[in-house]
Amino acid sequence: MVKREKQAWMIVISLFLVMVIINGSGYGAQGVFFTPLLRQFGWTRAKLSLLQSTMGLTMGAAMPLAGWLLDRFEAKIVMLCGALLAGAAFAAASQAHSFAPMLAAYIAFGFGMGASTTLPSAFVVSNWFEEQRGLALGVAMAGASFGGTVMTLVAGYALAWGGWRVGYLAMAAPIFVVAAPLILVLVKGRPPHALSAAASQPAAPAQEGAALDGFELGEALRSRSFWLISFGFFAFAFSATGTVVHLIPYLIGQGFAPTRAALAMSVLLAVGAAGKPVFGWFADRFSIRVALFVVFAGLAAGYVLMLRVTDTRSLVIALAVFSPVWGAALALLPVLLADACGLKRYGSISGILGVFSTVGSAGGPVVAGAVFDAAHSYAPVFELYIVLLVLCALTPFACPPYARVPLTAESLKPARSIG
Repeated sequence: MVKREKQAWMIVISLFLVMVIINGSGYGAQGVFFTPLLRQFGWTRAKLSLLQSTMGLTMGAAMPLAGWLLDRFEAKIVMLCGALLAGAAFAAASQAHSFAPMLAAYIAFGFGMGASTTLPSAFVVSNWFEEQRGLALGVAMAGASFGGTVMTLVAGYALAWGGWRVGYLAMAAPIFVVAAPLILVLVKGRPPHALSAAASQPAAPAQEGAALDGFELGEALRSRSFWLISFGFFAFAFSATGTVVHLIPYLIGQGFAPTRAALAMSVLLAVGAAGKPVFGWFADRFSIRVALFVVFAGLAAGYVLMLRVTDTRSLVIALAVFSPVWGAALALLPVLLADACGLKRYGSISGILGVFSTVGSAGGPVVAGAVFDAAHSYAPVFELYIVLLVLCALTPFACPPYARVPLTAESLKPARSIG
């Protein structure tokens, strides 16, 4: 038992580092390349922004396939293929001389990131942990936020030293040298199952999954819990991405200097990264539903306070409420999914939920910008976020725990055919 627990936490640490390197390069560091690419190619800002948007949409499109593969093949294989594709995409981007090859590289990176970061990390951790699942997911997912800081610095120094082509190679190198070997050596999708261990031959990943409690995909799609959790993923992504893009302009419009507004955003992201494992522990210690209620209610309260920000004091108060809960839902919603839908088809179900998250991520900034253009104020956007998040705070209580069936060797025997 001690050996298994040690192995499980080693896997969490490896997933944290994979998230730092791949997710941090994909989302956190891309802004560093924006101005150098503008100068090099003379593309419009809208055209250049298409690269990041396409990467995010491609990542979302990859999630259903990645989830289906995770339920049927060893997670190590799925993640390793995704990581190698992501590294190759950055290497290809470093050699691009026109927009089409650069766009192709970002499409490939989106697929690679979808198969190697958030979804498979949630899948692996959920299978290895039960009592400490929230804490473990919080630690693993904190790599996404922490990675944005680390890989942005790496990209910045690489660009200053050798230009944007060297910068892309600096993003590719840690994937090949650190992330891929960690996946290959340490990651395993599920711990050995007691019943599988007793068998003469080790069970395949698909057989191991079938032996677990949980909904089949069709059953999950017909359940209330699936759709309520889908709403949570969508609403969180919708509000979070809209805030990441528009919070700094909002604060500047409220009279803050650009440097002070940027500092506020940095505090929000940094404290939010630390909050993920804290709320994961809270969910383990008390209740996943109570934890999500606190997080979503805290986010709603944060937006209420942001609407009233006029000076440094009011901004500090808003950040004190907003920052600790920022991003925690990213770690907690997968825990609720495992509790409400079980683990049998966790990968496939998570893959479909990734589509809702992607739609929210893609629509959040656009809707916020369109509302501001129409109303000349971000207040209606924040009010919309408040309504969505209050609903999200209540929905976990309407997601009952999956009714677990005691697993026996008899239950694993194939059903007899009739006739």
